[in-house]
Amino acid sequence: MKARVTGLIIGLLLFSSVGMADSLVGKDAPEITLREWITTGSPDVKNLAGTVYAVEFWATWCHSCVKNMPHLVELNNKYKDQGLSIIALSEDRSPDDVRKFVEAKKINFHVAIDKGTVDAF
Repeated sequence: MKARVTGLIIGLLLFSSVGMADSLVGKDAPEITLREWITTGSPDVKNLAGTVYAVEFWATWCHSCVKNMPHLVELNNKYKDQGLSIIALSEDRSPDDVRKFVEAKKINFHVAIDKGTVDAF
């Protein structure tokens, strides 16, 4: 009985998520708000309309996020010349920690400290 109830709850959550996502198709993405850029030469987030970009929410203390960084570096190497911009928004509080991470991991895409964008998404 417990397994059925759990399955039902998971099913309802998945179904409602799909329904909510369908209602967002064709709408503008939420505005990206930043505390500060960590990398230089980053795009003007107020002027992203018509461009292809991927937003990554992450943190230096998030193990799965850190594990994903080499994939993003590879993705950036493969598609940046075709117009893709990767914007990685850190949930860290310390810009210094993020700067050290970016340098140590040789991150080659745009990195900033988030200021609430994650909540809008």
